[in-house]
Amino acid sequence: MCRACPERATATERVKSTSNRTGTGYYCQFKPNFFTQDYTLDQVDFFAGYVIPQDVWYIIPARLLLGVPRKTGLMLCPMGPPGKACYNHERYREAWPLMQPRQKKVTPTKATAPKGRHVKARHGSAGKEQDGENKSRRDGTDTER
Repeated sequence: MCRACPERATATERVKSTSNRTGTGYYCQFKPNFFTQDYTLDQVDFFAGYVIPQDVWYIIPARLLLGVPRKTGLMLCPMGPPGKACYNHERYREAWPLMQPRQKKVTPTKATAPKGRHVKARHGSAGKEQDGENKSRRDGTDTER
């Protein structure tokens, strides 16, 4: 199961690459070729954009591109300082963990005392046993409360 598609066992991705330098970044198109229909969210979970000259990958959720408004390309800026408008997608740079399955949360269970031992109360009467009607003394005799 992937993070973007919990109903599917594996994620589907499309790999796109660019070496098209435009100003301060690289423009990468995330659309199929001219003769095929556009991608849908049913077909793709992630786009992997590779900037060839910089040897950098971007793992971009498909909902970012195929949602509203629909985008056919992104400006990827791996060589500049983050913070400017053209660096909006740097959080997806080498974001491989997005494609990994989500880990199931482990809920801690309550620790219980082993059978045959009595747990002394931590609050209230100092050192007296609190739980149960019948208590065993160390000498083996029972007392009722």
